[in-house]
Amino acid sequence: MRILSTLNKIIVLTSPLYTGSLLTKGLTSLLSSSSSSSLSSLSSSLYSTTLRMSYENKQTESDIADVYIVPMFTDNYGYIIVDRDTGSAAAVDPGEPQAIMNAAQTLGINIQQLWITHKHGDHSGGNEFIKSKVPGMKIYGTKHEAIPAITHELGEGDSLQLGSLKVKVLYTPCHTSGHISFFVESPSSSIAPILFPGDTLFVGGCGRFFEGTADQMCDNMRRFSELPSITKVYPAHEYTLSNYKFLASISNEICQRKYEEIQKVRDAGESTVPSTIGDEIKTNLFMKVFESQVQKLVGQDTPSKAMAELRQRKNNF
Repeated sequence: MRILSTLNKIIVLTSPLYTGSLLTKGLTSLLSSSSSSSLSSLSSSLYSTTLRMSYENKQTESDIADVYIVPMFTDNYGYIIVDRDTGSAAAVDPGEPQAIMNAAQTLGINIQQLWITHKHGDHSGGNEFIKSKVPGMKIYGTKHEAIPAITHELGEGDSLQLGSLKVKVLYTPCHTSGHISFFVESPSSSIAPILFPGDTLFVGGCGRFFEGTADQMCDNMRRFSELPSITKVYPAHEYTLSNYKFLASISNEICQRKYEEIQKVRDAGESTVPSTIGDEIKTNLFMKVFESQVQKLVGQDTPSKAMAELRQRKNNF
């Protein structure tokens, strides 16, 4: 794509998140009809504006914090969460460190903390680099597995503070044996909390059972379903379209309309995050395995058996 060679600083547009978006198409059309000299002047003027537009913040003014979406690799999301009261900021699962640091610089944010959900390199791979560049960086991660450059080991029931925000740690093993999730608590029932579930919960899906069991994933889904329904969910991957294509093959009645909605979102080049716990309970079959209707759909009679069957079918889909 010509835009990538001409405006090579606009790195976010290389992400599949923005491929096909109106922004990308418009710039491509403009660049294809411009001279070399005009392209050079366009580059500097569009760079900052384009990046700032690309780091979406879908939180509203009434939400508990700002959350900026940072696309990484081919389908990963890292996040930057900012406490509005103090300006304190953390990066979540910064597997691609330069993407996180570019975003922070462009947005004028100083990151003081890293929150790591599990050991996989696409989540923890940026720890050492960022720590080397930012003196005093606090790195929070699970105590149940090796996390690079960790400074604060966490387990079930532990909490941390980001400015005025209280963050609770949930131990959610299965994808890896030490996986944790970060739950940003809300001071009011009318203000949505925030969940960073890493690779445990996706929009319309759940993580693979690399080091755990169906029983553990059921426990995780049960715990998540008990969170406030308005909780905003920021998973670590953009898997939503493939997830709902699979779910619609299991239950057209429950999932087909959602699949069609997701297709439109992705065709527009937009992200599908955040979701909410309430929305996941409605149409994510992995969170609905406790319902006899869903168990029957996959020929099983318990939540655990239904979870195992669903995950195996998704693995082979």
